[in-house]
Amino acid sequence: MTDRNNHRVQVFDADGKFITNWQSYGSEPGRFDRPEAVTADSEGNIYVVDKNNNRIQKFGADGNYITAWNGENTDERTLKNALRN
Repeated sequence: MTDRNNHRVQVFDADGKFITNWQSYGSEPGRFDRPEAVTADSEGNIYVVDKNNNRIQKFGADGNYITAWNGENTDERTLKNALRN
């Protein structure tokens, strides 16, 4: 779950129990500036739309940063739609 005003992603289990969060404001890899959407793949990797940094960031299931795709000059809707495909 994203918490855009606090620049963090929160992780809960299937029962809604809080597990952890990743919170770090900034533009460096692994940091967020208004994360807007999140999804996971079948391997447990996490993908986050990082709105004000115009990118999608990929993290491992352990929360470690893997890579990012820059969406400079791309609107938020396009970035969110990329997660659905």
